[in-house]
Amino acid sequence: MMLSMTPRTRGAALLGVLLSVTMFGCSHGGGGGGTPPIRQNGGLAIVFDQSTPPASTSSAADFVASGVVLSLDGGPLPAEVNWKTTADGGTATGSIPVGSAGNWAGTVSLLPGDNTVEVSIAGTSAVATLEVVYNDGYEFGGFLAMTPDVFYVQDTHEVTALIALPDPDTDLNDVWLVETTSGTPVQVKQMTDDGNLANGDEIQGDRIFTARFDVAAAAQGFQLYRVVVQRLANPDAARSETARILATEHLEAAAFQNILNKQATRQATIEQAAQQGSAAAAIDDLLAELQSDPDVVDSGR
Repeated sequence: MMLSMTPRTRGAALLGVLLSVTMFGCSHGGGGGGTPPIRQNGGLAIVFDQSTPPASTSSAADFVASGVVLSLDGGPLPAEVNWKTTADGGTATGSIPVGSAGNWAGTVSLLPGDNTVEVSIAGTSAVATLEVVYNDGYEFGGFLAMTPDVFYVQDTHEVTALIALPDPDTDLNDVWLVETTSGTPVQVKQMTDDGNLANGDEIQGDRIFTARFDVAAAAQGFQLYRVVVQRLANPDAARSETARILATEHLEAAAFQNILNKQATRQATIEQAAQQGSAAAAIDDLLAELQSDPDVVDSGR
């Protein structure tokens, strides 16, 4: 699909995608959802399209990525984007041609395990990043879903984790949800497909595995989780992408409305700047504002 952006739609895309802003109390934590990464440098920006999620898994070493390069100031587009894959096993590199409208699509090479894929433009610091877990020959049936993916600090909340595991190489009795917030995996609970509603599972044998557990936090921040699956015909376990849930302070109605007002003002600023051909400078100013805003969890290039 070709992307064609007017100044107004480009402005909306830049606010909604480029800034990758997550407000306290308004976070999406699943691996496949949320806003695709985008980073900009001067007059150029790199965007992944919706078919290339920011965190995912792959059963094959060849991974298809696609997106668009935006010219924020009307300047020329590059002839290609470069990609680099980094994993514990080393690195791989390559390039993908960029079309006349800025679209690009191609295959990047993965290494076993957790991969960081960077797509960049030569001669600039523009870079967009993906996280892809390569499990050789093992196919996850979807993303790890955490419900809810936001909870309040100082309270204890029940969370249900859910993931589809249709691959026949799955050991049905050895599927675990693990927390990786500290960098060291810690088993949280065994995930089951036994129809036990107390553990969140509704239908036995449908290959959708669930785990229900309590979370708590003393301070605001993200907690990170993934699924580890023991395989029947392979000694190496398969690992899902990382999902995150957010611990946040309670928001009064007035504070929440203030966040919505800020969002509307920032969107109008970007749209106006895009129409005037000055989006790059407006984004620099807005990023500086966001980074000093206590209502913003994360922002940056």
